Amino acid sequence: MSKIIEGTARYGSMVSGYELITPAQAAFWLEKHNNKNRNMSVTHACAIAHDMREGEWHDTDQGIGFDIDGELMNGQHRLKGVLDSGQAQVFLVTRGICLEAREAIDRGKMRTLMNTLQILGYQSDTTATVAAARAAIIGPKNAARQPSHAEVKAFVDNNTEALLFANRKKIRAIGGATLVAVIARAYKHVSQVQLARFIAALLDEIPFDAMQPGDRTARKFVKSAEGFEGRSSGNMRLQLYRKAQNALRYFLDGKDIDRIFECEDDLFPLEGNAERSKRHIKTRPSDAVSA
Repeated sequence: MSKIIEGTARYGSMVSGYELITPAQAAFWLEKHNNKNRNMSVTHACAIAHDMREGEWHDTDQGIGFDIDGELMNGQHRLKGVLDSGQAQVFLVTRGICLEAREAIDRGKMRTLMNTLQILGYQSDTTATVAAARAAIIGPKNAARQPSHAEVKAFVDNNTEALLFANRKKIRAIGGATLVAVIARAYKHVSQVQLARFIAALLDEIPFDAMQPGDRTARKFVKSAEGFEGRSSGNMRLQLYRKAQNALRYFLDGKDIDRIFECEDDLFPLEGNAERSKRHIKTRPSDAVSA
């Protein structure tokens, strides 16, 4: 049995109260009382479990609901999160919901992460920011799961300056949120002078007679990125990310590369994953072209 945290309240056939739900209790309810529910979203459950493990899960008014027959009506993904994370959580548990109410559950408009960032006061293009943050978290590796809301918000909080620097409409027009993600990831590894010139080269803002070998590599990447236009599959985004980071590497090394291949290595790791690369030596301010 779950442990009641607060006193219960009754309304009609329903009785509600806050209860501490352990992984064992969650497993029991999912196995024995989850026979009339929608299909489980593994991706959503994994994201919830991640947030619970990382201490990013917050108590809300949304809880666990059972009908008058004891069947689970609401909260299966939260229970799966408790089970998979191994972390007990407190939920508002309601029992005795009438069967007809099943049609009304989860019919409200879901609040997106973009909505949440707007509510919290973020002023920039939240749709583009969220897309870039997700791409940056995933990086050049195949993702076993999509980043959770808490992970994306944490990335935005910790990399606001980088996202504001990289998240430009003209950059998105070349490589979407994926190219923004590469530049944002590189922000803490590379000087802004270097990144500003890379962006200028991408946007063809460097005069022909002032172009350096690395600038020509950036222009070749723009040409190769045209093949990804309009394609949004996860595999295509991954290929684009790997090419973009490789193009930036060759740009920083001052090399004019005929063909840009994918690089599966994480060239610009997230903070805490690796030391800064010694390859990225700051250029002189006089070499820069403002983007």
